[in-house]
Amino acid sequence: MIRSLLSRFFPAPSGGSTDAVLGYEGLSWGWAFFLLLGLGIVVWWLYRLGAPGLSKAQRGLLTALRIALAGVFLLLLVKPVILLTTNDPVRERLLVVLDTTQSMEIKDHRSSPEDMLRASIAAGLAAPTTNIKGDAPAGADKWRDASRAELLKALAANEKLNLWSRLQEKVDLDFYSFGRDARKLGPMGKESEGPIDTSDARKFFDGLKFDEDATALGESLRQVLTQNRGPGAAGVLVITDGANNSGTPPLEVAEIAKQDGIPLFLYGMGIMGPKDIVVREVAGPRGAFIKERAEFSVKVFSSGFNSRATRIQLKADGKTVDEQEVKLGDGETVYTLGYEPQEKGEVNIEAFAVPLDEESSKD
Repeated sequence: MIRSLLSRFFPAPSGGSTDAVLGYEGLSWGWAFFLLLGLGIVVWWLYRLGAPGLSKAQRGLLTALRIALAGVFLLLLVKPVILLTTNDPVRERLLVVLDTTQSMEIKDHRSSPEDMLRASIAAGLAAPTTNIKGDAPAGADKWRDASRAELLKALAANEKLNLWSRLQEKVDLDFYSFGRDARKLGPMGKESEGPIDTSDARKFFDGLKFDEDATALGESLRQVLTQNRGPGAAGVLVITDGANNSGTPPLEVAEIAKQDGIPLFLYGMGIMGPKDIVVREVAGPRGAFIKERAEFSVKVFSSGFNSRATRIQLKADGKTVDEQEVKLGDGETVYTLGYEPQEKGEVNIEAFAVPLDEESSKD
């Protein structure tokens, strides 16, 4: 009965519920019942013996009124309390952190079937449930050398996946971009106009500029978590190529998120096993004598080209002054090349690795 009355006067919010519990803060219900029973017997007995002149109906009416008055008094002593709890659903926020660094413009060369199928799924050429061990669908060659940013934009326009609309059904989306620091972008589209669709997502991602010159993934994540401390954050979705190169290590920030109970969801852009040759460092003397050989250490990192041959070149003001044919390994190797200046003056020394055709990026 109490629940039906409460549901009539205090309807539950949409998607929520209302719970009610009847309690007391004074005399217990059991003692109140026995006292009322005892007082009722005493009143009935007193009217029966002390008012013989009254009719039976009159004695019954007065007895009932006295017992009712005693019941009201005992009810006040019980101090009944109705505890009403309204469960109102609250939408949580998903913090989406987007990598807008220059490395997102790198055009990966996708040579493996798995990488081609991943690109096809992102571009909407294959269903999201497609087995990535199969063959790429027709039209996939268009995405063989697509940049990471181009795939991210294709993902936004993917009607088959419909990623952002489906996420918004569950949570509110709050976007950030990052390079050296995190920068708040806000929601996608106008919240007042209702649910977003793929056209909203396409417009949003087309407006992104990938021009940041450093990837401080860990530091940017720390900033986002600090700005969103407290309830309401369902998690953080990070879309990045993963090339953290400055600031706080991402693993340290992941521990902070774990302690705060905020899950991290990672969407990696790029390819699984990139074949690449990178000149990481050139070290040598800052000065040299004319017609005396100065040696320079060239640190080269390679992956996917074990035992393949290429040439490492040393250039002075753009002119090749030494080169060496080497066999690459998987990992980092240091090579020594030399330069013998012929005249006085400043010279700009650079080192290059001649790119191979299968490299994911020849930059």
